[in-house]
Amino acid sequence: LLDIKPTRVPDPASGKMVQDYWESSKKLLGEVTFIERLRNYDKDNINPRIMKVTRDTYVSNPDFNPANAAKAASAAEGLCKWVLA
Repeated sequence: LLDIKPTRVPDPASGKMVQDYWESSKKLLGEVTFIERLRNYDKDNINPRIMKVTRDTYVSNPDFNPANAAKAASAAEGLCKWVLA
């Protein structure tokens, strides 16, 4: 929803280049203003392209739920709830 761009890295299994959000996500999560950005996010004016990707990739995935996210980290659970709200 924050429209961060992935890096392209080689897939260890196939060697093909794939999108990887881990480095971009670590940078975003480390920003001092990250929580404030979430609190002030303009949920009423989300870019339709971002909404489509979010719905198609995450919201429609039955494994994308707060209980599963909580298995990784409590912060992940909170972020999952935020996306689904």
